[in-house]
Parts: sequence; C-alpha cells; structure tokens
Amino acid sequence: MELHGLHHVEVDRTLYLVRKVYPEVSRDTVQKVVRSCDRCQSIDPSPNVHELGEIQVDTNWTRLSIDVTHYRGEMYLTIVDCGPGRFAIWREIRAATADIIAKELEEFFFFERGPVEEVLMDNGAAFRSEVFRSMLDKWNTRQYYRAAYRPSGNGIVERNHRTIKVIAERGGISPAEAVFWYNMSPKSGQREDTVPHRAVYTYQWRHPRVAPCLTRSDGPESIRIGEEVWVKPTGARCTTKWTRGMVTGAQSRNNVEVDSMPRHILDLREIQEDLENEGENWRSSHEAWAQILRKSQRERHPPRWKDDYIT
Repeated sequence: MELHGLHHVEVDRTLYLVRKVYPEVSRDTVQKVVRSCDRCQSIDPSPNVHELGEIQVDTNWTRLSIDVTHYRGEMYLTIVDCGPGRFAIWREIRAATADIIAKELEEFFFFERGPVEEVLMDNGAAFRSEVFRSMLDKWNTRQYYRAAYRPSGNGIVERNHRTIKVIAERGGISPAEAVFWYNMSPKSGQREDTVPHRAVYTYQWRHPRVAPCLTRSDGPESIRIGEEVWVKPTGARCTTKWTRGMVTGAQSRNNVEVDSMPRHILDLREIQEDLENEGENWRSSHEAWAQILRKSQRERHPPRWKDDYIT
C-alpha cells in the first residue's frame, strides 16, 4: 500500500491515516501490509515472545559461569557457581589469553576442587580457542556459550561483577577481599543456609574480628606465666650451664613461651629459691678450684716389678 510507504508507522497509526483517504479499509488489510513490509521488518522490528530460560542449576559445583572482567586497571578471571550457593572466586591474571585461562581453570579449580559438568561462558576469543576447548574436553566438561550480544545469557556472573565491584569500591578494599565478604554473607536475609561458602565447604569460616575458638592452656602447674625458669641452651651438654628466662605465655600444656620464644617444658626447669644461693656458692667454689688446678694432680706410680731393679 503506497500510503504506508509515506511514513512506515505501526498498524494503529497506519490504519488511522489510511482511513482518512479510504474510510472503508479494514484493520486486517492494514495489518497484513505492515507485517509484510521489508523496511518495517528490517528496522527495529517488533520483539518476539519467547520462553524464559534457566541458567541456574539445582546442584552446587555442577555448572560454572566464567568470564573476564576489569577493575581499576587489573584483569580478573571470575567464576561463579550456578548452583544455589552462588560461591564466587576471582583470580587476577596477567592477560586474557587461552593458555593463561585454561591453566588457571585447570590447576586452581579442577585439580583442587574437582571438575564440573558444565561451563557457561561468552564468545570471547580465549573461550573459543582450541586450547581452552581441548582442556575442557579432557575433563569431559560440556561447553555452553551464551548468545552473542546478550549478556543476560550469562547473567549470574555479570551480576556478580557488579556486586563485587560495588563492595570493593564502597569499602576501599581489593576485589579479593570483597569476594571474601561476599562468600561469608547470606544471599537472602539472615538465613544461614544461603551463605555461599557453606554450599561448597563443610567447615564454617571464621570472621576475622572474632577471636579463635581454640582455648589455650595455662601450661603445667609448676611453670607459671611471669616466673623465671632455667632454660636449656641450644646444643647443651652435661657440663653446660643453663640460662635464665621469663615465662611470657603458654600455648599448650607442653609448649610455653619463654621471652616470647616457644619452648618445650622438657627444656625448662623451675628455679628453686632455697637452692639459688647454694648454686651460686657452688659456681664460685668451682671457679676458684679451676684456677688452682693449673696442672694435672695425678701421681705417677711405677709398676711394682720395677722395684727389683736399681734405677
């Protein structure tokens, strides 16, 4: 219809304008003309109705969403678990080459945590390379690529980029520390079962500001903090004089700190106050006796059979 060719507007507008000239024209006729128009189909066509897809899975460490992002001039390989836990890992890399990415994924993820069944990624040259695909084939890991120019096809890792960068920027911290706080905090409200690190690790992460749960013993009852003890020197022999030291702490019942240095209790002796003067007197007399004994005091006795001979 030549009237539609004047403006190429949508069906409702075209119907209104055409009826100014041809009042009897029907809507179906105008609709067929507009839908079959090549120019209308090639320039900003109407969106299609499609079924929403799912990129998340029900099991943790089954599908990984990976990508490469930048923050403050540094490049990071980002990996997010598509399972319910959404555990995230960021690793700084020198360049986004196939060799570097394949090595990082294999050595620091598959070797340490085990391979996954699927990997979801974009169409970057490194991910499309033969080196990277061969590495995944070796581990029997299926490869999925999102649709070109559709970041939502890998939306899990894209959203994680924004979350981590916001945490790092607001806190003035590195992305590595931001990932740590992300993995320690729940995704939904105060629910403990939504903390990402609990989906992967069986042990609980300790908050850096919370004191360790391990309790320290006060050590053996005979050795107390703040007391002086005899300390065995390194390489001491049976004639080596032990030195004095101050007990400054206790790490366990068999390991105490002497002058801030951990020592085993077998290398320590309690100082007996009533024997202290006696020990000093023994040291003085021993030193004086050593000065007198300049030469050997052994007496030479010839054999008895020499008595029969005149010397």
